[in-house]
Amino acid sequence: MDELNAATAKAADGDFDAAEGAVRNWDQAWAYFHGSEPDCSPFATGNRRAGNFGTVGADGETALANEAILAAMIEGRDALLAEDLAGAEAAAGEVIRNVVITYSQAAVRYAILAEESIAEGDPETAKEDQTEGLAFWRVIEAYAAAQGADVDTVNSIFDLANESGVTGNGDTVRTALAPAWDAVGISSDDDIGVLQ
Repeated sequence: MDELNAATAKAADGDFDAAEGAVRNWDQAWAYFHGSEPDCSPFATGNRRAGNFGTVGADGETALANEAILAAMIEGRDALLAEDLAGAEAAAGEVIRNVVITYSQAAVRYAILAEESIAEGDPETAKEDQTEGLAFWRVIEAYAAAQGADVDTVNSIFDLANESGVTGNGDTVRTALAPAWDAVGISSDDDIGVLQ
Protein backbone atom coordinates (compact mmCIF):
# COMPACT_ATOMS: atom_id res chain seq x y z
CA MET A 1 0.00 0.00 0.00
CA ASP A 2 2.89 2.33 0.76
CA GLU A 3 4.25 1.88 -2.76
CA LEU A 4 0.83 2.52 -4.33
CA ASN A 5 0.48 5.67 -2.25
CA ALA A 6 3.97 6.78 -3.26
CA ALA A 7 3.13 6.14 -6.92
CA THR A 8 -0.04 8.22 -6.85
CA ALA A 9 1.66 10.96 -4.85
CA LYS A 10 4.47 11.18 -7.41
CA ALA A 11 1.91 11.15 -10.22
CA ALA A 12 0.04 14.01 -8.52
CA ASP A 13 3.34 15.94 -8.62
CA GLY A 14 3.73 15.14 -12.32
CA ASP A 15 6.55 12.61 -11.83
CA PHE A 16 5.64 9.82 -14.26
CA ASP A 17 9.21 8.71 -14.88
CA ALA A 18 9.35 4.96 -15.48
CA ALA A 19 12.79 4.53 -13.92
CA GLU A 20 12.45 6.54 -10.70
CA GLY A 21 8.98 8.06 -10.60
CA ALA A 22 5.42 6.88 -10.15
CA VAL A 23 5.72 3.90 -12.48
CA ARG A 24 8.66 2.51 -10.54
CA ASN A 25 6.77 2.66 -7.23
CA TRP A 26 3.75 1.04 -8.86
CA ASP A 27 5.88 -1.83 -10.14
CA GLN A 28 7.44 -2.22 -6.71
CA ALA A 29 3.96 -2.56 -5.20
CA TRP A 30 3.34 -5.61 -7.39
CA ALA A 31 6.79 -7.01 -6.61
CA TYR A 32 6.12 -6.77 -2.86
CA PHE A 33 2.63 -8.19 -3.23
CA HIS A 34 3.56 -11.15 -5.42
CA GLY A 35 7.16 -11.65 -4.31
CA SER A 36 9.98 -13.58 -5.92
CA GLU A 37 8.86 -16.55 -3.82
CA PRO A 38 5.07 -16.31 -4.07
CA ASP A 39 4.49 -19.04 -1.49
CA CYS A 40 5.50 -16.55 1.22
CA SER A 41 3.68 -13.49 -0.12
CA PRO A 42 0.32 -11.74 0.24
CA PHE A 43 -0.48 -13.27 -3.16
CA ALA A 44 -0.16 -16.73 -1.59
CA THR A 45 -2.28 -15.66 1.38
CA GLY A 46 -5.00 -14.68 -1.07
CA ASN A 47 -4.87 -18.04 -2.80
CA ARG A 48 -5.02 -19.95 0.50
CA ARG A 49 -7.96 -17.92 1.81
CA ALA A 50 -9.79 -18.26 -1.51
CA GLY A 51 -9.35 -22.02 -1.19
CA ASN A 52 -10.84 -21.82 2.30
CA PHE A 53 -13.81 -19.71 1.22
CA GLY A 54 -14.59 -21.05 -2.25
CA THR A 55 -13.55 -17.89 -4.10
CA VAL A 56 -10.99 -19.41 -6.47
CA GLY A 57 -10.86 -18.47 -10.15
CA ALA A 58 -11.24 -20.67 -13.22
CA ASP A 59 -7.74 -22.16 -12.92
CA GLY A 60 -8.73 -23.77 -9.62
CA GLU A 61 -5.96 -22.21 -7.56
CA THR A 62 -5.74 -18.43 -8.06
CA ALA A 63 -7.98 -16.30 -5.86
CA LEU A 64 -10.54 -14.19 -7.64
CA ALA A 65 -9.19 -11.33 -5.51
CA ASN A 66 -5.67 -11.95 -6.85
CA GLU A 67 -6.96 -12.01 -10.42
CA ALA A 68 -8.64 -8.65 -9.81
CA ILE A 69 -5.50 -7.24 -8.16
CA LEU A 70 -3.33 -8.25 -11.11
CA ALA A 71 -5.79 -6.69 -13.57
CA ALA A 72 -5.87 -3.48 -11.52
CA MET A 73 -2.07 -3.40 -11.27
CA ILE A 74 -1.81 -3.63 -15.05
CA GLU A 75 -4.48 -0.95 -15.53
CA GLY A 76 -2.75 1.33 -13.02
CA ARG A 77 0.65 0.88 -14.60
CA ASP A 78 -0.77 1.65 -18.03
CA ALA A 79 -2.56 4.69 -16.63
CA LEU A 80 0.68 6.00 -15.15
CA LEU A 81 2.53 5.40 -18.42
CA ALA A 82 -0.21 7.48 -20.07
CA GLU A 83 0.13 10.13 -17.31
CA ASP A 84 -3.43 9.46 -16.17
CA LEU A 85 -3.55 10.11 -12.41
CA ALA A 86 -7.29 9.46 -12.11
CA GLY A 87 -6.93 6.07 -13.79
CA ALA A 88 -4.09 5.13 -11.44
CA GLU A 89 -6.09 6.21 -8.38
CA ALA A 90 -9.08 4.15 -9.52
CA ALA A 91 -6.82 1.12 -10.01
CA ALA A 92 -5.27 1.62 -6.56
CA GLY A 93 -8.76 1.64 -5.07
CA GLU A 94 -9.51 -1.68 -6.76
CA VAL A 95 -6.29 -3.18 -5.42
CA ILE A 96 -7.16 -2.07 -1.89
CA ARG A 97 -10.72 -3.40 -2.24
CA ASN A 98 -9.39 -6.85 -3.09
CA VAL A 99 -6.75 -6.80 -0.37
CA VAL A 100 -9.61 -6.09 2.05
CA ILE A 101 -11.42 -9.16 0.68
CA THR A 102 -8.43 -11.42 1.29
CA TYR A 103 -7.65 -10.19 4.79
CA SER A 104 -11.33 -10.11 5.77
CA GLN A 105 -11.49 -13.79 4.86
CA ALA A 106 -8.42 -14.39 7.01
CA ALA A 107 -9.89 -12.53 10.00
CA VAL A 108 -13.17 -14.44 9.74
CA ARG A 109 -11.35 -17.77 9.41
CA TYR A 110 -9.13 -17.30 12.44
CA ALA A 111 -12.02 -16.07 14.59
CA ILE A 112 -13.82 -19.32 13.72
CA LEU A 113 -10.71 -21.40 14.46
CA ALA A 114 -10.16 -19.64 17.79
CA GLU A 115 -13.77 -20.24 18.82
CA GLU A 116 -13.49 -23.92 17.87
CA SER A 117 -10.26 -24.28 19.86
CA ILE A 118 -11.95 -22.82 22.95
CA ALA A 119 -14.92 -25.18 22.48
CA GLU A 120 -12.47 -28.10 22.30
CA GLY A 121 -10.85 -27.03 25.58
CA ASP A 122 -7.59 -25.96 23.92
CA PRO A 123 -6.86 -22.36 25.01
CA GLU A 124 -3.25 -22.51 23.80
CA THR A 125 -4.29 -23.20 20.23
CA ALA A 126 -7.00 -20.56 20.58
CA LYS A 127 -4.30 -18.00 21.46
CA GLU A 128 -2.33 -19.03 18.37
CA ASP A 129 -5.47 -18.63 16.26
CA GLN A 130 -6.13 -15.23 17.83
CA THR A 131 -2.55 -14.16 17.13
CA GLU A 132 -2.80 -15.10 13.47
CA GLY A 133 -6.20 -13.46 13.19
CA LEU A 134 -4.85 -10.30 14.79
CA ALA A 135 -1.94 -10.14 12.35
CA PHE A 136 -4.24 -10.52 9.35
CA TRP A 137 -6.73 -8.01 10.78
CA ARG A 138 -4.04 -5.37 11.32
CA VAL A 139 -3.33 -5.36 7.55
CA ILE A 140 -6.78 -3.92 6.81
CA GLU A 141 -7.82 -2.33 10.10
CA ALA A 142 -7.17 1.28 9.06
CA TYR A 143 -8.95 0.85 5.73
CA ALA A 144 -11.90 -0.93 7.32
CA ALA A 145 -12.16 1.70 10.07
CA ALA A 146 -12.25 4.50 7.51
CA GLN A 147 -15.18 2.76 5.82
CA GLY A 148 -17.24 2.29 8.97
CA ALA A 149 -16.27 -1.15 10.28
CA ASP A 150 -16.80 -1.84 13.98
CA VAL A 151 -13.10 -2.11 14.77
CA ASP A 152 -13.64 -2.30 18.54
CA THR A 153 -15.58 -5.54 18.15
CA VAL A 154 -12.95 -7.12 15.90
CA ASN A 155 -10.16 -5.98 18.22
CA SER A 156 -11.98 -7.50 21.20
CA ILE A 157 -12.15 -10.88 19.44
CA PHE A 158 -8.41 -10.88 18.81
CA ASP A 159 -7.47 -9.29 22.16
CA LEU A 160 -4.72 -11.54 23.48
CA ALA A 161 -5.05 -10.06 26.97
CA ASN A 162 -8.56 -11.47 27.32
CA GLU A 163 -8.09 -14.14 29.93
CA SER A 164 -11.46 -15.75 29.26
CA GLY A 165 -10.54 -16.44 25.65
CA VAL A 166 -12.33 -15.52 22.46
CA THR A 167 -15.25 -13.11 22.82
CA GLY A 168 -16.84 -13.66 19.41
CA ASN A 169 -16.73 -15.74 16.28
CA GLY A 170 -16.65 -15.55 12.50
CA ASP A 171 -20.23 -14.27 12.34
CA THR A 172 -19.29 -11.51 14.77
CA VAL A 173 -16.38 -10.49 12.53
CA ARG A 174 -18.62 -10.57 9.43
CA THR A 175 -21.17 -8.31 11.13
CA ALA A 176 -18.46 -5.91 12.31
CA LEU A 177 -16.87 -5.68 8.84
CA ALA A 178 -20.16 -5.51 6.88
CA PRO A 179 -20.38 -1.68 6.86
CA ALA A 180 -16.91 -1.42 5.33
CA TRP A 181 -17.69 -4.12 2.79
CA ASP A 182 -20.88 -2.32 1.80
CA ALA A 183 -19.02 0.99 1.46
CA VAL A 184 -16.55 -0.40 -1.09
CA GLY A 185 -18.89 -2.81 -2.87
CA ILE A 186 -17.74 -6.10 -1.36
CA SER A 187 -20.41 -8.82 -1.33
CA SER A 188 -20.41 -11.06 1.72
CA ASP A 189 -21.74 -13.96 -0.38
CA ASP A 190 -19.88 -13.54 -3.68
CA ASP A 191 -16.60 -11.86 -2.70
CA ILE A 192 -15.99 -13.18 0.84
CA GLY A 193 -17.75 -16.52 0.44
CA VAL A 194 -18.30 -19.14 3.11
CA LEU A 195 -15.62 -21.05 5.00
CA GLN A 196 -15.55 -24.51 3.46
